[in-house]
Amino acid sequence: MSQSPSVNLPVPPDLVTALASTSRHAHVHEHWVPVDPRWWDSRLTEHGLPGGPLQTPAGRDGRPGITRGQLFALAEDTATGDTEAVLRLLWHVLAWGTGSGYRNQRARVGAVAALGSVEAATRLHGAGKLAATDPVAAYQSMKPRGDHRIRELGPAFFTKYLYFAGAGDAEHRAVIMDTVVATVLRDRYRWTTLSTLPQWRASTYRSYVELVDRWAREAAQRIGRRVSPDEVEVWLYRQ
Repeated sequence: MSQSPSVNLPVPPDLVTALASTSRHAHVHEHWVPVDPRWWDSRLTEHGLPGGPLQTPAGRDGRPGITRGQLFALAEDTATGDTEAVLRLLWHVLAWGTGSGYRNQRARVGAVAALGSVEAATRLHGAGKLAATDPVAAYQSMKPRGDHRIRELGPAFFTKYLYFAGAGDAEHRAVIMDTVVATVLRDRYRWTTLSTLPQWRASTYRSYVELVDRWAREAAQRIGRRVSPDEVEVWLYRQ
């Protein structure tokens, strides 16, 4: 089997420089996104779905919002697979993922309602548990045979759920892959075969996870501290 071109991409010097001047907590846990809880609460009430209302204590400049750290805390409540806890995490992840916008979110909420709260939570919880040991298998479980296990919840968003299901574990390898990160990797760092359309195969996600892992290890060696895979992902997102 031939190696993905991503395997040979050198670690960017500016990644090393950036991570050398910050901590994981500041770089990752404090990553804040503004959201409008009123929109989400209205949609959940409309469909009679559990997991609301949205919790947005991390306000800045008078605006409500969500940090990664808050999502890690919510993920701790999903350990037993409780339907309400799992869907609470999902709504907060989706809100964080689009910020002050709502592109396709109405359809995603509707898809969960159509599938049923219990079934949707069961599928998410199973994939989240699998992500702790095998992120590629977890990815495949959410996108079997090219379909989405939960309609309207594609890779750009279900990888967010798989990531946050790790509850902030620095060793969690199921990192977020979305169009922002893919575009940066293709256009700036020359992963030329990578599509920016969010319908990647599990083999592409495997290559991405391996690349992020390697860059994290190499950055750690150069700056003399542990670097987690999600620090690399956050850095890519901000480019």
